Amino acid sequence: MRREEFFIEIIESLKESNEHIPVLVEGRRDMLSLREIGLKGKIIIYNQGKNIGEFVQEISIYKEIIIMIDWDERGKRLFNDLITNMKSMGIKCNVDFRNLIMKILKNNIRSVEELNSYYRRAETELLYGRPRNPAKHGNRRG
Repeated sequence: MRREEFFIEIIESLKESNEHIPVLVEGRRDMLSLREIGLKGKIIIYNQGKNIGEFVQEISIYKEIIIMIDWDERGKRLFNDLITNMKSMGIKCNVDFRNLIMKILKNNIRSVEELNSYYRRAETELLYGRPRNPAKHGNRRG
């Protein structure tokens, strides 16, 4: 299976899971990116001016949350802090989607905000094939 196909399957599974499990993101642009690729369920935005302890206390009403925090350096630190605090409050942290996306796209994108553009590109490539690069393949007549 090609990377694009696998990525789209992951996103489709994320959409299904989000119907009954909230997704946690860092900011508004992350939330908008997920909405644009079709997530319709609850999306919780972290960056609302609260410290981690207050924030986790507020979201402790959920038994499970899908964590979709960026995988850049800042995101990794926030991810670790959130996981530690959420587990201490008994919240199940679903990191499977983030880990899979990170693994297959780590060299292509570094944030949740970029998922929408990659998703659109992957859909296009699956429908129409990879675009040809005339400079690479030569555009000579003959």
